[in-house]
Amino acid sequence: MDYIDITSENPQILYDYPIVCIFGGDPFYLLDEIKKAKVDDILIDIKERGGSIVMGHSSGAAVLGKTIIHANILHPEWNNIGLADFDAIGIIQEIILPHHNRYHGREQTLVDLEMKENIKLTRIEDGHYLVI
Repeated sequence: MDYIDITSENPQILYDYPIVCIFGGDPFYLLDEIKKAKVDDILIDIKERGGSIVMGHSSGAAVLGKTIIHANILHPEWNNIGLADFDAIGIIQEIILPHHNRYHGREQTLVDLEMKENIKLTRIEDGHYLVI
């Protein structure tokens, strides 16, 4: 297993791997750096070519979906870079909400967001996974 830092290494190397895993962390910073390095285009191309698995863990899974707007609703204090475009990579058509079990007390906030934005969150509990 190799760790690739897309802020300091050439992301084209991702083409050489049969599995690309995006780990979690700050979803705003992660998405911003992915877009700056044009890794979103690379990941979309890898998926379209087939043969490699693209996967994500925690916010790494969230950025593979259509948007991370829910992160800004649940944790606006994390958005310390002022990210305004919450459109994510879109490799998958779902909108992934990792760690859903941590937000059970905020379910109405999530339902309100779904109704307001006309979206459907794919809720994933800790210890669970989704194969698409």
